[in-house]
Amino acid sequence: MKSLISRTLAVLAIAGAAVFAADKPNYTGDWKLNKAKSELGPMADRMPETVVVKIVHEEPNLTVSQPGMGGRNQESKLTTDGKENVTKRQGSQGEMAIKTKAMWEGDDLALNTSIEFGQGTMTQTEKWTLSEDKKVLTIHRKASSPMGDMEMKQVLEKQ
Repeated sequence: MKSLISRTLAVLAIAGAAVFAADKPNYTGDWKLNKAKSELGPMADRMPETVVVKIVHEEPNLTVSQPGMGGRNQESKLTTDGKENVTKRQGSQGEMAIKTKAMWEGDDLALNTSIEFGQGTMTQTEKWTLSEDKKVLTIHRKASSPMGDMEMKQVLEKQ
């Protein structure tokens, strides 16, 4: 009897997790930055004319590919379960460790990132919000570093 109860509880837990994941937004797609609707602040002049972010989202795994500095594509592999994910990148001052924790806050995805580089550490928070029609992804970003603070809003449209 205990074995039957244990198996039943395990099945219910798995089914509950699947239902929970199904309720969350899925960001999979190619997303093009709409510069006119975005608020890029000091980054506006540094952004290429066309920016397309490719996202593959298979809950809880999230892979984000986007253009980086120098035109090189950058890829980050994250999970949405709040665990720290580390991406190593080569920067102008040597290797950087990018540590990110992503977790759900209702239907929004919150990302907390710490980037260690030659001149110190930059911290960044992001909130990803998907429109009801699932065609617009808005990313609100706040960053703080030894060089100052910055806020921006990116509006990306699904292609």
